[in-house]
Parts: sequence; C-alpha cells; structure tokens
Amino acid sequence: MLYLLSAGPVASVLVNRIGCRVVSIAGSLIAGVFFALSLLSPNIDVMILTYGVMGGRDCIFVIVVAGSGNCYYVSVNEIVSIYAHFRK
Repeated sequence: MLYLLSAGPVASVLVNRIGCRVVSIAGSLIAGVFFALSLLSPNIDVMILTYGVMGGRDCIFVIVVAGSGNCYYVSVNEIVSIYAHFRK
C-alpha cells in the first residue's frame, strides 16, 4: 500500500510541470496497458504484480489529477466559479 501512495508526489510534480490533461491521459493509458497484460498472466503472482501493483500505481496518477486539478482550476478561475455558483 505504501508503494502505491508513493506515486502521489511524483504525480503532483508531473501535474505542475506538464499539466493535468497529459498526466491524466498518460496515467490512464499506462494503467490500461497493465490491466490488459494481467489477462496474459500465467499465475496469480504475475497477475497481482501487473494488475494490483503496476496498474494500481498508475491509477494514482488519475486520482491525483482529479484532486489537484479541481483545486488548481478553482484557484485560477475563482471569479468565474464564484459567479457561476451564485448566479440565479
């Protein structure tokens, strides 16, 4: 579990450097590749490695983007979001 959570700071740095959209797309594509590779696993140990560890680690990239991307958008477009919230 600690290994999966260690991908969070890496994902945050990548979000700040290259942007939310690129990190989210890359994380989901890489996770999808590992999930597809888990179908070809010959035993349960390889399946745990590909599906749980590798695929789960790359899903963290999407989760971090979902959290930090929303906060970043609201902080940049604060006036627009406040207007949209209180508009009747």
